Amino acid sequence: MVPMTTETLTEWIRVTIDTPSEKTGESYGASALGQAVAAVLAAHTWSRIPIEQHPDPRPARLLIKAHKKRQAAAGCRVKKSATVDTAGFVAMVEQCDTETLTGLRDRLIVIWSIWAMTRRSEFSDRVLPDAVVVPRKGVRLFFATSKTDQGAEGEWVVMPRRDDVLDPVAAYTEYRDALAAAGITTGKILRRIDRWGNIGDELSAESVNDIIQALADAAGVLYDDNGVKLTAHGLRASGATIADENGASGAAIRRQGRWSPNSKVADGYIRPRDEWDGNAMASVPSMPAQRTDGESEKV
Repeated sequence: MVPMTTETLTEWIRVTIDTPSEKTGESYGASALGQAVAAVLAAHTWSRIPIEQHPDPRPARLLIKAHKKRQAAAGCRVKKSATVDTAGFVAMVEQCDTETLTGLRDRLIVIWSIWAMTRRSEFSDRVLPDAVVVPRKGVRLFFATSKTDQGAEGEWVVMPRRDDVLDPVAAYTEYRDALAAAGITTGKILRRIDRWGNIGDELSAESVNDIIQALADAAGVLYDDNGVKLTAHGLRASGATIADENGASGAAIRRQGRWSPNSKVADGYIRPRDEWDGNAMASVPSMPAQRTDGESEKV
């Protein structure tokens, strides 16, 4: 795959644009194509290939931009997951039976997915040493790599402790201690657990999504008012939205979600809850009705 020339990268994107997805039968969206280009560039960085031998992504990105315009003209819209507010967040957590190891794991999945704004794949990849509890402060979670960390230097995300059911520290320590009691002190944080409580290998990213949707369904928040379904990625957007609603700066949200400092993508994760009362025009005062009887004052 690497090193890849500019011509090869551009041609690969052109062919991919014209090739339907095996999963959906439709053309790939601009976001997926952009991620593919980013992955190629990251592979060159991780392989320590000199920068002058990296492909120039600009021609490929021009193809993606044109493809996005064609899709928009054809009526295709960017698909976004539903999100949950804090009430929905609590409702999902309350569906977890914390008397069981499965319930402890599922509670951790929901709480960290929102507070750390995780992507399901990077969450399922986390190992026990990646989580460090800081007394009286909270918990720090290390991400060895991410989509925006092309140098693979790693990033720490902080989750402050809380005194409610959404506490990320209790969610982790109670689950971690239950794993330790079963003899598991190394390896992946998230594990498969069967109906009898037997612990298996790591939990897949797909399973993380399935668990989140099952809890959302039980909590009555699987679909929003527009009929859009919640996914694991929707909890990432939920975290960004909840932070924004509670006064977090754009820079703080980008840092927590591991977006690049100047990323405009992060803005799309912040969803206004009320498109009517929160509308830019909603605060314009009402004006008195104009005279309609055809009369005018004499001056």
